[in-house]
Amino acid sequence: MLLADSEIQAMIEDEESGLIVRPFDPARLQGASYDLRVGKRLLISGHDRVLDLSKETAIALPPGDFAVTVSDEYFEIPQNFVVNIGPRTYLTTKGVILQAGMQIDPGFKGHLILGLYNSSPRKYVIEYKGDLCSIQFFRLAVPARKVFGERPEYIRGELPRQMKDYLYSLETKSLTSLGEGVRALTKNVAALSTEFKSVKTLLYAVLLPVAVGLILLFAQNLFLPRK
Repeated sequence: MLLADSEIQAMIEDEESGLIVRPFDPARLQGASYDLRVGKRLLISGHDRVLDLSKETAIALPPGDFAVTVSDEYFEIPQNFVVNIGPRTYLTTKGVILQAGMQIDPGFKGHLILGLYNSSPRKYVIEYKGDLCSIQFFRLAVPARKVFGERPEYIRGELPRQMKDYLYSLETKSLTSLGEGVRALTKNVAALSTEFKSVKTLLYAVLLPVAVGLILLFAQNLFLPRK
């Protein structure tokens, strides 16, 4: 069953429900969802360090680049709940694509780790505690038997080592650099075309007289009297 705003707030404020969202801001409640914010940790593909957004305030994500961040909110999801994750309209209208799992599983404890891909031709500024994604709460008919295993890095709001190593080595081509590459390629093709025209002219100048000479020689032999 999908929870409405009043039910979400009541469950979170009830300490015995087992549903924890911290910090919780009622102003971020929608009719049947809750809006999450960007947390402290941010890593952009190809960079060699994790950024602390709480100190840098905002970081620009270039066009075509990928970033991973954590939610500002910490979660504890009881066994009789599942939480769906969805994009914010604010981000999608700016060309930013949310990369996330379909849901937060029963038994999960920690901060969410989410990816952001800038598919627009302009940079997107990621702000500390800015809009991140939207979530919906569903109550299960019976408690789930299989629950999400506890992971210390999620609880601490840190990026897993394996994920960081992968993003350190990931080299993405921004749309800006791709555009520069296309322009350079166009210039090279134009230069080759000019050179090709020069070579073609030279070939015409050399080969045309030779061809005419061969034709005249053939004609002369053709009309010579036979002995």
